Amino acid sequence: MGRKEKGGKIMLGLLSRLLRKKTVPEKQKPLPYEHIPRYKCPFYGFSHPFFKGIMDQYGNQCSLITGSYSPCQMEFAKQTPEWEKCPFINKGNGEELETIKKTFHVFPREFRPPSSREWAGISFQDWFDYVMDEKTPRPF
Repeated sequence: MGRKEKGGKIMLGLLSRLLRKKTVPEKQKPLPYEHIPRYKCPFYGFSHPFFKGIMDQYGNQCSLITGSYSPCQMEFAKQTPEWEKCPFINKGNGEELETIKKTFHVFPREFRPPSSREWAGISFQDWFDYVMDEKTPRPF
């Protein structure tokens, strides 16, 4: 076997091993710097002050209701706020909610790097995954 053929087989073997592996590392999920109890709703306690972003408001505001301050309607009805039981979450707005998950950024205080003056927030999808996770501390 000539040197050129042997090198070609080695290169093909290396290439096929790389293709079988994930060549792009998976994005790591952000981790909170502190643990703050959260209800199982990614919109609870946030406002929608600017395009494609929601801000932590330290209260009971619902960022799905835009234009003015509005408390969580479930809490107002003396129910525990929960994404899967919210009257605003339905099949009719599923496409819009998926767009929010893919394009919005969230600025929850537990993810803000300590002593930072500015930060880019986290993706709404990462926030959604965190808030819905059973390991996330709850207020009750």
